[in-house]
Order: sequence, then C-alpha cells, then structure tokens
Amino acid sequence: MNIKTLVHTLHSALLRENFKTKKAHLYEFVSAYYGYGSYAAFQACNDPIKKITPREKEHSQKQSFERALNLNYEAATALKIAKSICELNYYFEKPTLENIAHYLISLDEAVYFDELEQFDDIKEVTQLHTDFINQLRVLIKQGSTDALLCALVLCVTELCNYENDSNNLAGDYWYEKRLTGEQLSPLRNSVADNFMAIQPFQELLSELTNEKEHLEFSSLNKPQSTKSFSDIFYSEHESKWTSLFQEAPHLVVKSLDYLFEKELVKHSPKFHELYTSWNILTLLNYPSKEAIAFYINSSESYFGEDESSLKTSMSNNEKWFWYYYGLQNGFDITQDKHIAINSYTGEEWDGYGPLEVGGYDGLNLPEIPYEAKLTMQKLADTIF
Repeated sequence: MNIKTLVHTLHSALLRENFKTKKAHLYEFVSAYYGYGSYAAFQACNDPIKKITPREKEHSQKQSFERALNLNYEAATALKIAKSICELNYYFEKPTLENIAHYLISLDEAVYFDELEQFDDIKEVTQLHTDFINQLRVLIKQGSTDALLCALVLCVTELCNYENDSNNLAGDYWYEKRLTGEQLSPLRNSVADNFMAIQPFQELLSELTNEKEHLEFSSLNKPQSTKSFSDIFYSEHESKWTSLFQEAPHLVVKSLDYLFEKELVKHSPKFHELYTSWNILTLLNYPSKEAIAFYINSSESYFGEDESSLKTSMSNNEKWFWYYYGLQNGFDITQDKHIAINSYTGEEWDGYGPLEVGGYDGLNLPEIPYEAKLTMQKLADTIF
C-alpha cells in the first residue's frame, strides 16, 4: 500500500460528503492511525505501513480522531475522518489491483460530482499515477489480464479528463514552445504542464495497443457477477472472470468505447461479447427505460455498423427478461412516453416555436410461451 494513494482516495471520498480537509492534515491523520507521532516519523520508518488487526482498529481510530481534534477539527468531522481511514485501510490491505481499481472508482465519483481538485496538486497526482503505471507494467508482463484491465481504465480515465477540458487545447504546441526556451504566461505554462502530465498514460496505452505479445483486449476478463446471466443467455467458451469494477462497470464500457472510437482495437465477435458483458452489468446496476430499450434495439448493430456476421442477435427470452427487470425497477419498456418538443432546440415545447412529437416509443416484444415468461419473470426477480 502507498500512503499517497490512501490519502488521495480519502480526500476524494471526504469531498463527496462535503468534508473539506487539507491533504497535509490527512497525512498526519493516517500517520496517527498507524501509530506514528507525526507524518515525519512515518516517513523516517523503513516499513511504515502496519497491518491493523481487528482488535487494534478501535485504538487506531482513536489515535487518528485525537490528532484531528488537536488540529482544531470539530468532533463530528474528526470522527468521520477516523472512520473513513479505517474503511479505506480495509481496501488497501487487499492486493495491488484491487487498490488501484478502488482508487479509480473513487476518482470517477469525485469527477462526476465535480469535487476533485484535479490540478491543485498535479505533481503529487502525477507521482501517484507513475507508481500505478510501474506496478501495472510489471503485472502485465507477468500475464495478468486484470492488470491490463486496470491499465486500460486508468489510461482512458486520465486521457478523457484531459481531452474533455477545453483549456488543454494546443497543449503540445505550448509544450514545444517551452522546450525552445520561450517564456510562457502562467495559463500557457499550466496547459504545457497538463500536456506533459498526460504523456505517461498516452505512452502506456500505445504500448498496450502496439505490443502484440501483451494485447488481446477482446480476451479481457468479464465481470464475475454476470456469469449466471451469461450461462443462461449466451454460450461462454473459455471466458475469464474478474471481481474488479463490479460496482462501476461503466468505467470499463467507457474504456472499450474509447478504444473502438480511436480505432485502437479491431472489432471482432470476441470484442463484441466482452463489451456486451460489461454493458449488461451496467444495465443491471443502473437500469433505465431508455438504456434498456436502446440495448435491445441495437443488439445486432451495437457499434453503428452491420454486425449480422457476428451472430449477436438477442434471444426473445432475453428481451422478456429485460421487460420484467424494468418492471422490477418501476418502468415498462413497452409503454410509450411522448412529449411535445421544439423542432429547433430539441427542448420540451414551452408554447413557442415549431412543434413536433418526441420522447420514447414503447417496444413490441415477440411472443414466447407462457412458461418461458414465468421463467424470465422469476429470473428478473432473483438474478441481481
């Protein structure tokens, strides 16, 4: 475990719950949790991270709580910090890949809630991610497909955050200008810094997509929690399964989308099966009428092209499963939901401008035997 990883994850987790703390203080609280009088004492120790036994947890929390009180935090905040450190310590006692996956999920949540101060501590974050990249490279060379999955999500997460920020436009240009010795304004220096910080992720993704001995993204592990679903609806041959990202499958779907959109992976039946398995878990975790209807309608051409040769047609039984799963979650995919919209803006019509019908068209489900419907209804009630 790396204390920087723990502190960074802790900081993001506390921000999501509106607990604002200084990172310098969090280093002190974590050090206290492990029994050190200060972060300096923690750093001076050769093997500072100690395994905390169940008996020691209460005492460790107390030490962290008291350190927070000494730094003038309110008791409620100090208690929340101590409990959060204890909870995160549980995750960080797990193997490296689970640590990284948990960190990436926390990072995604912080970005989603717009509560991550991404560039306030760019040097610290860059060092943290450099450590991840080094660990992942070693594990990938050892043949770990879970490490490949973590590396993919890490790279795509950072590249998307960078590319979606309009402030980073022309980063390569200003970086090259700085290399020639030109003096840049603070804003342009920041853009050049961001470009430099993103290079390790670009390089790792290039390695993964170019080195054939490493890469077979279509052979990545599928989510373990969809195995029973796949056993029922799909014929899985030699599939490998993972427990990583079960609570955040959308991160994997986003990463696979990125590979396909950037033409970094070839489309194939295997890739389609992989994508579908992670998309199914996303629908099971976060069901919505529109998302399930889109999945059913596009099951034969999910990537915007004719996929008839891939034999990806969804079975009639599966369509009825999703119908019953929708009912379990409060919506009916067969019912229309039409609204009036403005033809120019696409917004809901407010009485002005040209009018047209928009919204949701209910699906027509194929007929299946009554017994099959009962089976699908029972499955929808119990599968997740």
